[in-house]
Amino acid sequence: MSFSPEFIYSLSCELDKNFKEHNPRVSKIEGGESWLALCIGAYWLLFSWGSGRNGVCKATENEVAVLKKSAPARTPLVEFLKSQILRGQLTAASQIQNDRIIKIEVNRLVGAGFFKVRHIISEATEPIGNFLLLDESFSIMDLARHSSPDENQYRTLLPGHAYAPPPPFEGLDLTELKTLDYEQARVIKGIGRQLAELIQARWNERSAEEWLSFLRKIKGAGQNCFDDCSYQVNSRGYLTLAPMNFAECKDLGKDALTASRYLIDGLIGGVRGRLLSYGTKIIDKAIRSRQRHKEGIEKQISRNDAAEDLKLRGQLILEHISEIPPRAEKVYLSSWGMDKKIEIMLDPELTAAQNSERYFKKYRKAQNSAKKIDELRCEISSIDQSINELTEQKELLPLIDDVAELEYAVRDISDWLAPGKINKNNAKKSKNDKIRQNPAHLRYDMDSAVILVGLNARGNRFVTFKQAAPNDLWLHARDLPGSHVIIKGKASEDAINFAASLAAYYSKGKNSSKVQVDCTQRKNVRSIPGNAMAHVTYSNPRVIFVSPCNKLIGGSPLDFISEKTNERQ
Repeated sequence: MSFSPEFIYSLSCELDKNFKEHNPRVSKIEGGESWLALCIGAYWLLFSWGSGRNGVCKATENEVAVLKKSAPARTPLVEFLKSQILRGQLTAASQIQNDRIIKIEVNRLVGAGFFKVRHIISEATEPIGNFLLLDESFSIMDLARHSSPDENQYRTLLPGHAYAPPPPFEGLDLTELKTLDYEQARVIKGIGRQLAELIQARWNERSAEEWLSFLRKIKGAGQNCFDDCSYQVNSRGYLTLAPMNFAECKDLGKDALTASRYLIDGLIGGVRGRLLSYGTKIIDKAIRSRQRHKEGIEKQISRNDAAEDLKLRGQLILEHISEIPPRAEKVYLSSWGMDKKIEIMLDPELTAAQNSERYFKKYRKAQNSAKKIDELRCEISSIDQSINELTEQKELLPLIDDVAELEYAVRDISDWLAPGKINKNNAKKSKNDKIRQNPAHLRYDMDSAVILVGLNARGNRFVTFKQAAPNDLWLHARDLPGSHVIIKGKASEDAINFAASLAAYYSKGKNSSKVQVDCTQRKNVRSIPGNAMAHVTYSNPRVIFVSPCNKLIGGSPLDFISEKTNERQ
């Protein structure tokens, strides 16, 4: 995605208005390899300079926490910023050279009425952006991406050098235009190429005067100049604004900070993609391991089926030992009651007696008792159940929309299937890990009831067989892979309906309009013996038809519940 220069202008105006009205201070700073976030009261201001995701946006505490989980423990740029702007006041924001660059001024009291002035520069340029901290004389103090004269002939970006923005765009100044023609629409300072293309594609729908007024609304002066505009994004992720709705664009509303959250969606989506990839990789590896184990057992059973044939060949060699010539490579022998002779391969270096003993040795190795064969076949059945459960788990992971919940589930799967192995990108341990001993599950408090939701196979088994009492209610989407849901305590009809919607949401039927959910007491649920830890059978269900709680991630459960917590005891 990319921020257009016209969007950067409107965003800088809104930030400037916000700073002057609320005088926010930087209370906390977090960051990763290609992002940095400042906590300024009610929300976080997030800067990103990663390839394809450059800009500034509004973020929540939870979103920053998700990004932080995939970040290094310490980032030098973050540590330096803490020493320079922590507890500083954001006083102004502006656009530089009609480009995709925002400058934010920070004043920090150092004592006795003296202030230090610092400038944050966020370059949302393509293909790769940048983040810089400048001193009061606009010299570079630190930055995310260095650029030496050998790498960039236009400017040097190194600590100690004066900051130089990218070369200015050569174009027409909108404030000096009295008329506008088709070709001029493409070369106006501060108007991005893709917006210009949208205007040119519709040039004949309006007069030149109307298009000029259109552009002036986008680049007008004053804090209320964008009231007639809406923020929009096209299929290529180009974020712009205009006083009309383009059919090929998605409407993002009329607030620049809210529209800027399109950037955080992309960043969170990247974290989610890495989590899914890691979780899928672990599960696939576990499935392959079980399949190899199954193949080994099947070979053991097949060798047992061939054991009698090996015994027969050894016996035939002994019966005809005097008839077998020395150094023979194969012979054709038969015994009483056999319809035809069978081919028997021999080792020419061994005597007939030694060849017979060789077949008997293979027979003893391949032979298993009938009881042992039954045990092996039962083991294959258990392995099949385990593979089916892992396959279901693999299918359910993409259905978890909330990234924090997905990280929780993937971490638990990693602890279960690959103990001791921590993915360097997605599974950084935190100080709270010591208390996160229980398998992945969610907890909802509703009136006098507690609702538990398993997030994976281990979580399902935990909530069903470790947390639930015999008379607690158990819910599951009928005939669909999904989460086990438990209602502990007194369950009202509202609690049952909400729990049923959770069972539908955390199942393969989450995108259906209606899902059939079974509800029964926990004492009616039995675990199926085998390696599949969460496969169960149950009886006496009450059937509930319910719509999945498809707005769960976003707060709609507040209509049903008083509190939601991720229980990680």
